[in-house]
Amino acid sequence: AGDIWSRLFDHRPFLSGEIQYFIKEFEEKRSDREVENLFKTLETVSEIKDNQIDKVFSSGKELKDLKCQLDIAIDRCDSIIENQSQYDT
Repeated sequence: AGDIWSRLFDHRPFLSGEIQYFIKEFEEKRSDREVENLFKTLETVSEIKDNQIDKVFSSGKELKDLKCQLDIAIDRCDSIIENQSQYDT
């Protein structure tokens, strides 16, 4: 009875084989690729953390200055158009 029970309900030998196969496939076929991807991701995140955040903050100030200059340019363009329309009529 114990032998029948273990054949029907004890899946450890099968699972052990499947686990070993999965580990072998993962280590041989994907290991290097996964590690390379992890290192690339780490490099990208480090680059963003070290350099890009400061650039974003500094460009925020520059964008405010640019907006002010564009507002002035738009006002001047509007006044030129207004003056020209006065001369055209």
